[in-house]
Amino acid sequence: MLAYIVFILSLITIISSVFAIIAKKPANSIIFFLIIFLGTAGIFFVLQAEYLGIIQIIVYAGALLVVFVFALILVGDIPVYKKNPLKLQKTFSIILVLIFITIFWSQFGILLFLPGASNLIKFKEASDISLIARLLLKDYLLPFELASVILLCAIIGSLYIARKEAD
Repeated sequence: MLAYIVFILSLITIISSVFAIIAKKPANSIIFFLIIFLGTAGIFFVLQAEYLGIIQIIVYAGALLVVFVFALILVGDIPVYKKNPLKLQKTFSIILVLIFITIFWSQFGILLFLPGASNLIKFKEASDISLIARLLLKDYLLPFELASVILLCAIIGSLYIARKEAD
């Protein structure tokens, strides 16, 4: 039963990510991003990683979406180009999607049809707050800080690009 819930949440997340990419308006993409983040948090909750689910909701669904909305307000409406993609680009995209679906089905199809395979989905150790804190603040402190600096640079860069030139 657990594997079915994870499968359904994963499917919702993947479909929302496709719609976030192909959405014509940036505001619609932000809504689909919210569904993606909530679906990922739901997967964490089902897998008994409650701490990661809460962090997913607070950091991504909360803070990151606020940054997206703020950037959308600064930039305004982004023009959509009506050029048709190249045939090679369409073919390449379809091939990549088929490869992704094959990999996805090979990973989750095993969990759906093997008896007792749902016991493979247990991440109780991953939601231990003291373990995560110890890993982030001791073993992986440098990559953690580098990721925060990269995110800060991305925010500053996006604000620099979005600014209007003074006349």
